[in-house]
Amino acid sequence: MGRPKAVSGRLLVALLAAATLAARAQERPASDRIAFVKMWELSGWERPYGDIVVPLLDGRRLVINDLDTLRLVDIEDANASTVWKIAAGPLLPAPGGDALWLGTAKGLRRLDLKTGKETSPWRAQAIDVSFLRVARDGKRALTADYVSQNAATARVWDLSTGKSRVLADESLHEGRPVTSDFVLYAAALSRDGRRAVTGGRDAKLRIWDAGTGRLITVSKFPASIMCLDFSPDDRSLVVGDAKGQIALVDLASGKTSARWKGHDSPTSAVAYSPDGAHILSGGGDKLLKLWDAATHKELESWGGHDGTMPRSVAFLPGGRLAVTSGGGEVKTITRVKVWDIAAILAGTRGAPKLIPAAARPEPGPAQTESADDAKPVQLLR
Repeated sequence: MGRPKAVSGRLLVALLAAATLAARAQERPASDRIAFVKMWELSGWERPYGDIVVPLLDGRRLVINDLDTLRLVDIEDANASTVWKIAAGPLLPAPGGDALWLGTAKGLRRLDLKTGKETSPWRAQAIDVSFLRVARDGKRALTADYVSQNAATARVWDLSTGKSRVLADESLHEGRPVTSDFVLYAAALSRDGRRAVTGGRDAKLRIWDAGTGRLITVSKFPASIMCLDFSPDDRSLVVGDAKGQIALVDLASGKTSARWKGHDSPTSAVAYSPDGAHILSGGGDKLLKLWDAATHKELESWGGHDGTMPRSVAFLPGGRLAVTSGGGEVKTITRVKVWDIAAILAGTRGAPKLIPAAARPEPGPAQTESADDAKPVQLLR
């Protein structure tokens, strides 16, 4: 036998490219017909807490949290982009849509979207806010204060006075603020501001009276609670757990009305559509899934983030568009993508189509990923 012929550089490149495409085809689900048009790339993957992307109330603009930078972008106008050098964790639009509430290491702050001016409405609070939700009328907020790597304290704020009330389960720590035995992974505030909900490592879903701080109900789940969201009418909750299950909970009774297997690994993110008819979820199995909220039927499943776990999911006002965040082909970056799911909602099964978005910013310094991308996200440290 003669010596095998050397493979040329050009042929080697072609073979490697073909192998990469084949690997991706096996990695992604069957609905890999998604047209990736444009996306936003962020500088880093490892984000211990904080919101990555938040839709504004006009349904066109997004605020993207790129570590020490906030970026205001317009989905329909590639040239419309505003950047502020602000380090924030969680963020949420203020009623009216002209401002953002920010959770920072200095407490709650308010950013005017027109002027870019950042203010504190009250005396500075010596707390590190790692989670934030604001009621629809803007009068009340739910936060979690970073305490240590494995602890957080939940508080309800009166946004007119700056006064807060700690949520403390009397059965834990003799009524003191819950800490290491009660690691928070998820929390939510009802849109009317009357109820707060917390969940975490101890697999207990707690429903609180946001006005008085009184604990109303405690429900035991099969596994740690990773994410949750209120329905638009504030009557039910969608909850994702560490076993990949998705459950619907009646807010009045605290009882689970439905539960089904959503993902093969922990459910990392869930969100109700604006009309309450659909649920979007992401999981450690690296899939995004759209569900019928009434029948729990899976309407579509797709791998939207190149073989990495989706970190967050949300619907834009109107419900036709959804925004998700997760990794990219290079796992030292985070990507934000907007999807048009109108065809699926209309009953046509097929992969969502990516909507043209603002031009991709220059990526910041790469950061080495230090955790398995299938590891559950701890939303609140």
